[in-house]
Order: sequence, then structure tokens, then C-alpha cells
Amino acid sequence: MSERSLLVLERPPLNPLLKAIISKNLSNTMSAATVQSNNKEKKARIAHIVAGLVILIHAFERFDAGHGPYWLFALAGIVFILLAIFHHSIAHRFPWIDGVFFLIEGILSLVIAYEYFHAGKKALPIVYAATGVFQVFLAFWKMRNKKP
Repeated sequence: MSERSLLVLERPPLNPLLKAIISKNLSNTMSAATVQSNNKEKKARIAHIVAGLVILIHAFERFDAGHGPYWLFALAGIVFILLAIFHHSIAHRFPWIDGVFFLIEGILSLVIAYEYFHAGKKALPIVYAATGVFQVFLAFWKMRNKKP
């Protein structure tokens, strides 16, 4: 026997039961695309929840101050939170829904910014305006990149 043949260790054949267990475990693991899809789903859900909460806070502020139709902002905030709760089933059925809701959220943020500018606030309207512009940009980007 040569020295080289002594170094090679032969692996015994796998037990059929062990083969079945290994193949079952490999088929149950999530692919990278599935993990990335779940992360996108969570990000969109969080974005809609945050937007809904901000709009609900503004609705409460309008109610507390006795200004205008606060119930429109309250209704929009509740709709955005419900969208976030049922995001997976809605987005699966209507793939364009994220873009539409980001557009509505952006418009509402710009309306809130206008109201704050009109009330004489200094820095807060700038934040709302920047958020609104970003949401409108995101809406058009989502609608453009959505596959039919």
C-alpha cells in the first residue's frame, strides 16, 4: 500500500433514514428570497403603523383644539393601522396598494405641514413637509417598480 492510499478515509454510505431526515430539513429551510420578502413585509407594516399613529395624534390634537374636521384624520389613521394589520393579505391581492397608501400618507403629511406653517410653528412643519415629500417619492417609486 502506498502512503497516499492510507490518508484517504472512505465514508460509509448514509443510512436511508438519515438521508430522509436531512432532505426533509433542507426542504423546510427558508430561502434567502423568502427572508427578504418577510423583511420587506415587516418594514411596510411598520411604516403604515407609524403613519397611522402620527395621523391619529394629529386628529386628537385637532379635536382637543376644537379645529375643523378632526374625524377625517382619525378615519385615515384608523384605516392606515388596519392596513398594517392586514397588510399581507391585502398586498398579496392588490400589489399596488402600498404605493397608493404611501401617496395618501404623503398628502396628509403635507396637509399637516401646511396647517402647522399657518399656525406659526417653526421647525415641526419642516419635518412634516420633508416626510410628506419622501412619502410621495416612495409612493411613485413603489408604483413604478411593482410587477403587474
